[in-house]
Amino acid sequence: MVTALMASKPTALGQGIWLASAKAQQCGWVLATPSHAICQQAAEVKALLLLCGKDESHLSQLDNLAALAAAGQLDALAGSDGIALLQNGPAKGLADTFTIINPHGLHARPGAMLVKVAKEYGSDIRVANLDGSGEAVSAKSLMKVIGLGVKCGHRLEFRAEGADAEAALRGIGEAIAAGLGEGAH
Repeated sequence: MVTALMASKPTALGQGIWLASAKAQQCGWVLATPSHAICQQAAEVKALLLLCGKDESHLSQLDNLAALAAAGQLDALAGSDGIALLQNGPAKGLADTFTIINPHGLHARPGAMLVKVAKEYGSDIRVANLDGSGEAVSAKSLMKVIGLGVKCGHRLEFRAEGADAEAALRGIGEAIAAGLGEGAH
Protein backbone atom coordinates (compact mmCIF):
# COMPACT_ATOMS: atom_id res chain seq x y z
CA MET A 1 0.00 0.00 0.00
CA VAL A 2 2.84 2.42 0.80
CA THR A 3 4.32 1.76 -2.66
CA ALA A 4 0.95 2.45 -4.26
CA LEU A 5 0.60 5.65 -2.25
CA MET A 6 4.05 6.85 -3.23
CA ALA A 7 3.20 6.22 -6.90
CA SER A 8 -0.14 8.05 -6.70
CA LYS A 9 -0.45 11.79 -7.09
CA PRO A 10 -2.55 13.43 -4.36
CA THR A 11 -5.33 15.70 -5.53
CA ALA A 12 -5.83 19.12 -3.96
CA LEU A 13 -9.43 19.38 -2.76
CA GLY A 14 -9.10 22.96 -1.53
CA GLN A 15 -8.61 24.69 1.82
CA GLY A 16 -5.28 22.86 2.26
CA ILE A 17 -6.80 19.37 2.11
CA TRP A 18 -5.33 16.78 -0.27
CA LEU A 19 -6.69 13.35 -1.19
CA ALA A 20 -4.82 10.21 -2.23
CA SER A 21 -6.10 6.67 -2.63
CA ALA A 22 -4.70 3.17 -2.62
CA LYS A 23 -6.11 -0.32 -2.98
CA ALA A 24 -5.97 -2.19 0.31
CA GLN A 25 -7.18 -5.33 2.04
CA GLN A 26 -9.55 -3.28 4.19
CA CYS A 27 -11.47 -0.07 3.66
CA GLY A 28 -10.73 2.99 5.75
CA TRP A 29 -9.19 6.41 5.96
CA VAL A 30 -5.83 7.63 7.13
CA LEU A 31 -5.52 11.31 8.00
CA ALA A 32 -2.03 12.80 8.13
CA THR A 33 -1.33 16.36 9.23
CA PRO A 34 2.12 17.95 8.93
CA SER A 35 3.95 19.13 12.04
CA HIS A 36 4.93 22.34 10.23
CA ALA A 37 3.60 24.24 7.22
CA ILE A 38 4.40 22.68 3.86
CA CYS A 39 3.46 23.49 0.29
CA GLN A 40 2.88 21.26 -2.70
CA GLN A 41 2.49 22.69 -6.20
CA ALA A 42 2.39 26.20 -4.65
CA ALA A 43 -0.56 25.18 -2.46
CA GLU A 44 -0.64 24.75 1.32
CA VAL A 45 -0.95 21.24 2.75
CA LYS A 46 -2.93 21.19 6.02
CA ALA A 47 -3.87 17.52 5.80
CA LEU A 48 -3.54 14.52 3.51
CA LEU A 49 -6.42 12.08 3.41
CA LEU A 50 -5.62 8.59 2.26
CA LEU A 51 -8.58 6.51 1.16
CA CYS A 52 -7.87 2.80 1.40
CA GLY A 53 -10.49 0.89 -0.53
CA LYS A 54 -11.29 -2.57 -1.80
CA ASP A 55 -15.07 -2.34 -2.32
CA GLU A 56 -17.87 0.25 -2.18
CA SER A 57 -18.17 0.54 1.62
CA HIS A 58 -16.46 3.94 1.57
CA LEU A 59 -18.96 5.64 -0.76
CA SER A 60 -21.05 7.19 2.03
CA GLN A 61 -17.88 8.75 3.45
CA LEU A 62 -17.03 10.12 0.00
CA ASP A 63 -20.52 11.67 -0.01
CA ASN A 64 -19.70 13.26 3.37
CA LEU A 65 -16.41 14.53 1.93
CA ALA A 66 -18.32 16.12 -0.97
CA ALA A 67 -20.83 17.66 1.47
CA LEU A 68 -17.98 19.10 3.56
CA ALA A 69 -16.51 20.63 0.39
CA ALA A 70 -19.88 22.08 -0.62
CA ALA A 71 -20.34 23.55 2.88
CA GLY A 72 -16.86 25.11 2.82
CA GLN A 73 -15.82 23.00 5.82
CA LEU A 74 -12.94 21.00 4.30
CA ASP A 75 -10.35 22.74 6.46
CA ALA A 76 -12.04 21.26 9.55
CA LEU A 77 -10.64 17.89 8.46
CA ALA A 78 -7.21 19.05 9.63
CA GLY A 79 -8.55 19.24 13.21
CA SER A 80 -8.63 16.53 15.84
CA ASP A 81 -12.04 15.25 14.72
CA GLY A 82 -11.27 15.01 10.99
CA ILE A 83 -12.05 11.30 10.71
CA ALA A 84 -15.32 11.78 12.64
CA LEU A 85 -16.30 14.48 10.15
CA LEU A 86 -15.77 12.00 7.31
CA GLN A 87 -18.03 9.54 9.08
CA ASN A 88 -20.75 12.05 10.00
CA GLY A 89 -20.56 14.74 7.32
CA PRO A 90 -20.83 18.50 7.87
CA ALA A 91 -22.37 19.89 11.02
CA LYS A 92 -26.11 20.40 10.79
CA GLY A 93 -28.65 22.39 12.73
CA LEU A 94 -28.34 25.59 14.70
CA ALA A 95 -25.39 26.35 16.94
CA ASP A 96 -24.54 28.73 19.76
CA THR A 97 -21.66 29.05 22.21
CA PHE A 98 -21.99 29.78 25.92
CA THR A 99 -19.38 30.31 28.65
CA ILE A 100 -19.71 28.41 31.92
CA ILE A 101 -19.77 30.80 34.90
CA ASN A 102 -20.01 28.23 37.69
CA PRO A 103 -16.88 28.53 39.88
CA HIS A 104 -16.38 24.75 39.96
CA GLY A 105 -17.40 24.10 36.35
CA LEU A 106 -19.86 21.38 35.41
CA HIS A 107 -19.72 18.97 38.32
CA ALA A 108 -22.68 16.70 39.11
CA ARG A 109 -25.31 19.26 40.18
CA PRO A 110 -24.97 21.86 37.40
CA GLY A 111 -24.26 19.08 34.90
CA ALA A 112 -27.53 17.38 35.88
CA MET A 113 -29.37 20.69 35.53
CA LEU A 114 -27.93 21.19 32.03
CA VAL A 115 -29.00 17.68 31.00
CA LYS A 116 -32.48 18.27 32.50
CA VAL A 117 -32.88 21.43 30.42
CA ALA A 118 -31.65 19.67 27.25
CA LYS A 119 -34.12 16.81 27.79
CA GLU A 120 -37.02 19.30 27.78
CA TYR A 121 -36.60 19.62 24.01
CA GLY A 122 -37.20 17.09 21.25
CA SER A 123 -34.26 18.27 19.15
CA ASP A 124 -31.04 16.32 18.98
CA ILE A 125 -28.65 18.44 21.06
CA ARG A 126 -24.89 17.95 21.07
CA VAL A 127 -22.32 19.84 23.10
CA ALA A 128 -18.56 20.27 22.68
CA ASN A 129 -16.09 21.79 25.13
CA LEU A 130 -14.18 24.20 22.89
CA ASP A 131 -11.54 24.58 25.62
CA GLY A 132 -11.19 20.80 25.98
CA SER A 133 -11.08 18.01 23.43
CA GLY A 134 -13.69 19.64 21.19
CA GLU A 135 -15.50 16.29 20.85
CA ALA A 136 -19.27 16.69 20.54
CA VAL A 137 -21.40 14.51 22.82
CA SER A 138 -25.09 14.22 23.59
CA ALA A 139 -26.22 17.03 25.88
CA LYS A 140 -28.90 14.65 27.18
CA SER A 141 -26.38 12.25 28.77
CA LEU A 142 -25.08 13.21 32.22
CA MET A 143 -22.09 10.86 31.95
CA LYS A 144 -21.07 12.37 28.59
CA VAL A 145 -21.54 15.96 29.80
CA ILE A 146 -19.52 15.37 32.98
CA GLY A 147 -16.88 13.59 30.87
CA LEU A 148 -16.21 16.85 28.98
CA GLY A 149 -14.24 18.13 31.99
CA VAL A 150 -15.78 21.61 31.87
CA LYS A 151 -14.22 24.19 34.17
CA CYS A 152 -15.24 27.75 34.95
CA GLY A 153 -14.68 29.96 31.91
CA HIS A 154 -14.80 27.11 29.40
CA ARG A 155 -16.80 27.73 26.23
CA LEU A 156 -19.38 25.14 25.26
CA GLU A 157 -20.70 24.93 21.72
CA PHE A 158 -24.20 23.53 21.50
CA ARG A 159 -25.64 22.29 18.21
CA ALA A 160 -29.35 21.53 18.04
CA GLU A 161 -31.18 19.90 15.15
CA GLY A 162 -34.95 19.57 15.15
CA ALA A 163 -38.23 21.46 15.18
CA ASP A 164 -37.52 23.19 18.51
CA ALA A 165 -33.77 23.76 17.97
CA GLU A 166 -33.98 27.54 18.34
CA ALA A 167 -35.98 27.28 21.57
CA ALA A 168 -33.57 24.64 22.88
CA LEU A 169 -30.52 26.84 22.38
CA ARG A 170 -32.31 29.79 23.95
CA GLY A 171 -33.36 27.68 26.98
CA ILE A 172 -29.87 26.25 27.44
CA GLY A 173 -28.32 29.72 27.19
CA GLU A 174 -30.73 31.09 29.81
CA ALA A 175 -30.02 28.17 32.16
CA ILE A 176 -26.25 28.64 31.83
CA ALA A 177 -26.55 32.41 32.40
CA ALA A 178 -28.59 31.70 35.54
CA GLY A 179 -25.83 29.41 36.90
CA LEU A 180 -27.45 26.02 36.26
CA GLY A 181 -29.16 25.87 39.63
CA GLU A 182 -26.23 27.37 41.55
CA GLY A 183 -27.24 31.00 40.97
CA ALA A 184 -25.32 33.55 38.94
CA HIS A 185 -21.88 34.32 40.37
